[in-house]
Amino acid sequence: PVDGATVASPAAFTLTFKHEVRLTSLTLRAAGADPRAVPGVARSLAAEHRVKAPTLAPGRYELDWRAAAVDGHVMSGTVHF
Repeated sequence: PVDGATVASPAAFTLTFKHEVRLTSLTLRAAGADPRAVPGVARSLAAEHRVKAPTLAPGRYELDWRAAAVDGHVMSGTVHF
């Protein structure tokens, strides 16, 4: 989902980058709950990473991601939906 979007439970999370990166972690947090790792993160180099989403109950969520570029530069971000 796009940051700030209101959506039904997504089938997958897709992260798109300008250059190939290695997605190193993906964490999902429901409002008021502890974060949990999203399984199925392939740590291969790619410009687009698609990870199957767990079934989500209605509510507000934060999806935190962390990735590393080929040169070792580490990036991170959060998508709220």
